[in-house]
Amino acid sequence: MRLKQPNMTDNEKEVVQEFANWIVKVGEGDVPRVSFKADEDENWIKIPEKYLIKAGPDPVYTIFNEVYPDFLRQYSNADYLKRRSILTPLNDTVNIINSQILSLMPGDVQSYLSYDCLDTNYSDYVMLLRNSDPSRGLCNGTHMIVKRCTRNVVEAIIVSGSKIGEIAHIPMISLSVDNKKWPFVLKRRQFPLRLAYAMTINKSQGQTLKIVGLYLSDPVFSHGQLYVSLSRVDNPKGLKILICNADSQVLPGCTKNIIFKEVFKDL
Repeated sequence: MRLKQPNMTDNEKEVVQEFANWIVKVGEGDVPRVSFKADEDENWIKIPEKYLIKAGPDPVYTIFNEVYPDFLRQYSNADYLKRRSILTPLNDTVNIINSQILSLMPGDVQSYLSYDCLDTNYSDYVMLLRNSDPSRGLCNGTHMIVKRCTRNVVEAIIVSGSKIGEIAHIPMISLSVDNKKWPFVLKRRQFPLRLAYAMTINKSQGQTLKIVGLYLSDPVFSHGQLYVSLSRVDNPKGLKILICNADSQVLPGCTKNIIFKEVFKDL
């Protein structure tokens, strides 16, 4: 559905159909598998060369340049930012990429510290981060450009969803974690925001992007993750994959595709 575009030529339709068929095979675990002595689970597949980019001396900088060319001139351009992102399996990698991109931007960095406390009022529960205020377009995955930072409120312009162009004022909120194993409720107060130049594959679910840089410094680790990352893009030309396998026995261009076919048996 994401790949369907109006007024495509016959050649473009053929390219898109080929890409769609490959994504379906990845999702159903039907792409031919490759095995290595160092990893006998046979979850590895070969990515077509046309989607791969080669890592330079700094792989993060390489994927950044592919996804965000001309960044220093475009970093405040909503049309430039809203349809592109770097996807990667782990939060630790997301933080590294976002920090490196943030360091390139002019101006001062504003840091907001969250804090944890014990909640003595067990009925005081708040809305989850993913649904801050749906009626105002503030849902899970909403993209915004920060325009002003104050002590307790961040002012931003919404650049995705149904409320594009509207101003949002995001306050700090309290999030409670009620774990039945604990004799207390832990409450954290923080802004429900994080940088979006890079995001985890799991967090990208539901997004439709024009350019996706898939950064695999670590392979995917759960069922269907590779399929989710590949299917975020709305055109095959926008998919750029950088694979950095630590194991020298793994062939170049190969990565894991974890699919448990028993999940499909009763569908």
